[in-house]
Amino acid sequence: MIFNNFQDLASYHVRIGVGTLSTSPQYKSYNLLVDTGSDLTWLQCDGCRTHHCFKSVDEPFPSSASSSYKPLPCRNHPLCEADCEGAFCAFITTYGDGHTTVQGVLASETFSFESSTGPPCSRELVRDLVFGCNMDNTGVAFDKDGNQMYGILGLGFGSRSFVTQLQTAGQSDGRFSYCFRLEPQAGPTSSFLKFGADIVEKPDLSVTALRKYNDASLYHVNLLGMSIMGGRLNIPPEVFAVQPDRTGGTIIDSGQPMTTLLKPAYFVLVRGIEAVFSAMGEAIVRKIPSRFPPLEPFYEVVNKQAFTGYPWITFHFDNDADLNLEYGATFFVVENESGNMEFCLAIRPELDNHGQILRQNGEDEGMCDLREAIYGLRYRKVMDVEHLPSVNDTVKELPVGKEIIIARLNTPTKDDQDPDDRCALPTVSPKESFQAVVTLISDLLQNERKYTECGVLQKLEMRFRP
Repeated sequence: MIFNNFQDLASYHVRIGVGTLSTSPQYKSYNLLVDTGSDLTWLQCDGCRTHHCFKSVDEPFPSSASSSYKPLPCRNHPLCEADCEGAFCAFITTYGDGHTTVQGVLASETFSFESSTGPPCSRELVRDLVFGCNMDNTGVAFDKDGNQMYGILGLGFGSRSFVTQLQTAGQSDGRFSYCFRLEPQAGPTSSFLKFGADIVEKPDLSVTALRKYNDASLYHVNLLGMSIMGGRLNIPPEVFAVQPDRTGGTIIDSGQPMTTLLKPAYFVLVRGIEAVFSAMGEAIVRKIPSRFPPLEPFYEVVNKQAFTGYPWITFHFDNDADLNLEYGATFFVVENESGNMEFCLAIRPELDNHGQILRQNGEDEGMCDLREAIYGLRYRKVMDVEHLPSVNDTVKELPVGKEIIIARLNTPTKDDQDPDDRCALPTVSPKESFQAVVTLISDLLQNERKYTECGVLQKLEMRFRP
């Protein structure tokens, strides 16, 4: 079964039995976070005691006491793709946030879970399923007092995925189905995670294709646009598209608590939301400083009786598949000390970890702010012009130095840009924008050691040199 609203993690988890023990029952149950954004299933094992165990209420999995636990031999198993720890296959996984890393030994084990079709209290068994026996970790989100989460159920693309291994065992047909119920007022809720023949097909459903790019385990979907209350937002489809270098695009990641949008799409969405609540009037709902930055905009309902509700947001996918989001999936609502509702948009803009780190140092704040603006240039189609100047000619035309570019980028912005965005793009011609980019490249080349922390030199050269 899938459970929501657990440990304030804004995530969904399943409870799975692991191992063959000389106890009753003959397995040990653990809560695993459901993650379609990764393929490896892992849980904390007792070997972490010699390294680092994250905090948990119960003991780690006693792998040494399970008769069905078998570590994979080093480089002698089709799923052993990493380095080895002695005679056994090892794994190390770093997640997309860049801060969470887990490592340990790959092993096979018997997993069991509640059956949705068999007799009451019956269980389905999956034998010899390869998983990660985690023995060391850093930055795990549920590493805190009272934790009852013990690992991750990996459902993404990939040979080590729980779904793929079930298919190999003839138990899933490569399919899985879930319903993430949203009933925050009723407390934790549950539904079933189903595989293969257990899935009930509904012919009236709208569907869109799941796509795979590169070797990643991510499920990509072709997002075409967004609407607020039926009104299509003016966001170019290429903002959501996979780029020629196979970066970008839209993924489904159940392990992430909130939707993240690229800034060109996010700011258009925010302006649409602001327009809806502005039309209600400040006597009904007023904008206030955010209590949960970077979540914006933030509002307080000052007249509950006159408040007409939250706007619905629709995501438009390929094959005419529309996903209408209820307010509970798009707004985070709390009650303040006065008893009034406060809420914010539970969708955040893309975060720039490199820029945040460097701004803490303070010295090169301007360059990293500029880097964000340069990234945004590709959404303005500044390269879609004829007769672009050569790199050498452009560098000769403009003096080398970041001051010129920063001065140019600090000019007033158009209405189609967020006025509060410190990295908003100025009103410049395509040629001027291209010249600014090449000047930046030249400055970075001359000051490579100083600006290497920004991590942008290689990407800029790849994207903007003709």
